[in-house]
Amino acid sequence: YYIEDANATYIKIYIDSFSKLIRSREDNSEFFVYYSGHGTHNEANEAFLVPVGVTSDYIEQFGIKLSDFYSQISPDGNKKVVVFIDACFSGGGKTGQLLINAKTGLRRVPNTSVSGKNLFVFAASSEKQISQEYFEKHHGLFTYFLLKTLRETKGELTFKQLTDRVISDVTTTALNPQNNLKEQTPTININPAIQNEWQNWKVNP
Repeated sequence: YYIEDANATYIKIYIDSFSKLIRSREDNSEFFVYYSGHGTHNEANEAFLVPVGVTSDYIEQFGIKLSDFYSQISPDGNKKVVVFIDACFSGGGKTGQLLINAKTGLRRVPNTSVSGKNLFVFAASSEKQISQEYFEKHHGLFTYFLLKTLRETKGELTFKQLTDRVISDVTTTALNPQNNLKEQTPTININPAIQNEWQNWKVNP
């Protein structure tokens, strides 16, 4: 499935279709999700994906609650779902434009926890940071190094090797004063049940 500049209705339709696809496939199937866009949170610190055309004032009515999204795509049995998110939920956008809830005017630490087993989330930044554009490369900073690593290795590496390399490249580039960027460190979000398993998963088995 591919959606570009999608509104809330289309995103919800595609998430529902993707959820049904996951349930219909045989055990040991693997699925990948990539999201690039905006995120924000409400006063209760619940994180949301922000569809096109939705402002922070209406995020609870038309946004995609992150916990609901994770719940819908959580795999059953031995299936795996890997989610790459180039967005942030601290109240900032990749361009630095704030999407802070209008009532608070404050940045908070949103809840982005994962509950589903075999659901692996690799996010562009920590909960307090913003996910930035790498203007020189015409990509999000996280997306650029994620794609660069996958292209150079052809996916022949483990998730531990993938995450270590992307985290190092993003962190180092963000800290280089010549790039005029803020600190950014990609994060891994998993269910504790796979704490000792995910490192050995193959990106391209």
